[in-house]
Amino acid sequence: MELQDIQYNMLEKLFANLSIQDEADRRQRQKGFQRFVEANLQTWQPPVAATNTRKNKPNENVIRYQGSQKTAQNQNAIKASLSKKTYPEYTKLVVKQNLLGLYKNTNINNFVKRMQLSKYSTEFNDIRANFPPSLTILQIQKVVNPFTRKSFELTRQLKYGNIEPLQLYHGTKMKNLSSICRNNFDWRLSGSETGHRIGHGVNFTSKAKFAVNFCDKSFEKVMILAEVLVRREILGNQDLSVPPDGFDTAVRVKPKHKCYVKFNDSEFYPAYIIYFY
Repeated sequence: MELQDIQYNMLEKLFANLSIQDEADRRQRQKGFQRFVEANLQTWQPPVAATNTRKNKPNENVIRYQGSQKTAQNQNAIKASLSKKTYPEYTKLVVKQNLLGLYKNTNINNFVKRMQLSKYSTEFNDIRANFPPSLTILQIQKVVNPFTRKSFELTRQLKYGNIEPLQLYHGTKMKNLSSICRNNFDWRLSGSETGHRIGHGVNFTSKAKFAVNFCDKSFEKVMILAEVLVRREILGNQDLSVPPDGFDTAVRVKPKHKCYVKFNDSEFYPAYIIYFY
């Protein structure tokens, strides 16, 4: 065999091997692209014309995803590039669900509970230890509200970096207890009772004795021990409606106590109700 024939056979084998490798790579890339298409491609369909035929009426609980015109053009371009190979169509289905319907026959008050603490429990004794000795505690109820608690915890984790909340007092009237336990404090009612010297928000204080000034004048009184998220403070004033950027709490510092005003929902939670005289 001549040298030229040997070289030709060697080149032929080399190109054959390269072709096999290229074909394997091509198939591998094609499979990967197919998986990508199957995972991400959504079939765009134009809006269906209205019809009076009940047989053709679409299911009211299913909405076909209809992307923007630009998205449709991109998807059509992808389909055109795959014209040599047929792929099944994929349609994203969005199921409408009326969440309120889950609680249609349920009273929301059933979700809100007030659990009376035992006088021998750790929670009761911890609260009593920080309460003024001149005030006598009759009973303490723990507020259990899954809705407001979940909102509070989400705010604490996502907005406040999972910081420990402060335990602060909020003096209130007996008539407001049910609304606070059910809906949390409402900062929109700021100043409806005694004004707003620190700002238009929900007032809290570090000392229970100061919170007594905002309670009923009757013999038996009530106040709330709340969990409050505080990170950056600013001195408040009566004209402050929204704290400046970077601040979340307005304060006023006195020699014997400190007052806090909060302006946003879900940054406080009414944890305990303290009945006292």
